[in-house]
Amino acid sequence: MNIYLIISIVVLLSYGSLLWWFRRGIGNLNEKTSNTDKPSISVIVALKNEEKNVRSMVRSLNEIDYPDELLEIILVNDHSTDGTQERLNAFQSNAIQVYLNEGKGKKSAILTGVKKAKGDWIAVTDADCKVPQLWLKSLTKSITRQIKMVLGPVFIQNESKGFLEIFQQIEFLGLQGATAGSAGVEHPISANGANMLFHKVTFNEIQPYEDNIDLNTGDDQFLMMKMVSEKGAEAVTYCWEQNASVLTKAVPTWSKYFTQRIRWASKGTAYKDLTIVSIGALVILSSLWVGISIVFGLSSRDYLLSLGVLGGKLLIDLIIIKPTLKLAQGKVSFFQYLFSGIFYPFVVVVSALAGIFRRI
Repeated sequence: MNIYLIISIVVLLSYGSLLWWFRRGIGNLNEKTSNTDKPSISVIVALKNEEKNVRSMVRSLNEIDYPDELLEIILVNDHSTDGTQERLNAFQSNAIQVYLNEGKGKKSAILTGVKKAKGDWIAVTDADCKVPQLWLKSLTKSITRQIKMVLGPVFIQNESKGFLEIFQQIEFLGLQGATAGSAGVEHPISANGANMLFHKVTFNEIQPYEDNIDLNTGDDQFLMMKMVSEKGAEAVTYCWEQNASVLTKAVPTWSKYFTQRIRWASKGTAYKDLTIVSIGALVILSSLWVGISIVFGLSSRDYLLSLGVLGGKLLIDLIIIKPTLKLAQGKVSFFQYLFSGIFYPFVVVVSALAGIFRRI
C-alpha cells in the first residue's frame, strides 16, 4: 500500500467521522423544539447601501406572524451613501423604528439596535433576506431555561441565475448541515447573522464585541463563540425547522463571491477555540487533498486516482447534504453536485490561504 493511498484513507476517514458526528447532532435537534411560550422580541436589521432591498425586506418583516404587542422591528442605517435612509423614512411607524448607527460597522449597528430594543429577545437578519411568516414562532420553540442563543437555517434563494447560484445553494447546504450538526452535539462551530435569536440581557452581559469591534467581519461568529465561552455550549442550539428558514440572495459575480469568502475566512485568524480551529483545519485539509488528487490524477492520466478521492469526498458530504436538502425543500441534480464538488475544494483552499493574509 503506497503512501498516497494511506494518506487518502486517513484523510477521508477523518473527514467522514466528523460529518457522521454532525449527522448525529442533527438528529438530536428534533428533541429541542417543544417550547410554546412567546417572549417579547425585537427584530434588528443593520443596513448599508441597501436601497434596492428595503421595500422587499420591509414587506417580508411585515408579514411575520407574531403577536403585535410582543414584536418590534428596528432598522439601523449604517451610514449609507445611497438612498437607503430616504427609503427607510417612508416606512417608519409605531411598529417599525428607524435609527442611525451610533458607531460604524455592522457590529456597532447591532449594538445600537440592542440599546434601543424593548424586547427580551433579539432576532437578527440581513436586508437582502426573506423571512418566513412563522419565522419567530419557529425559533422560539427552541428556547429553554438554559438556551440563550438560537441559530436558524439560511439558504440561497432560487432565482435561476446559473451555475454560480447553484454552486452557492449546494455550498450553503453543507454549511448549514455543519452549523446544525455541531450545535446538536453541543460543540457549535459557526453561526450566520442572517438568522439568529439571542437573549438581550445575556448579550449585554457577555459583551461579545468588546475585543473585536474594529474587525469588519464576524458579528455572528464572535457572538456565538463568546456565548459558548461565557455560558457554555449548552446555551446555544439550532432550530431545525423549515418554517424557520431564511432565504438570502446569491452573490451575483465570482469576484464578489471570492471577496466575501475571503472576508469570512479572514476572521479565522482571530479564533481561539481549539475545537473550531481543529475542525476548520480538517475541512481545509480534506479539500486540499481532493484538489491535489484531481490535479495529480489528471496530469499523470491516472483518472481512477482523481475519481476515487473525489468520489469518496462527494459520498461523505451526502451525510449532511441529504438531510439539509430535505430541510431546504430543494433539488440538486447529479451533475450539479458533481461539478460543484470538483470546484469547491479549490474555492476552500484559495479562500483560506487568502484569508490568512488578509488584514481584517
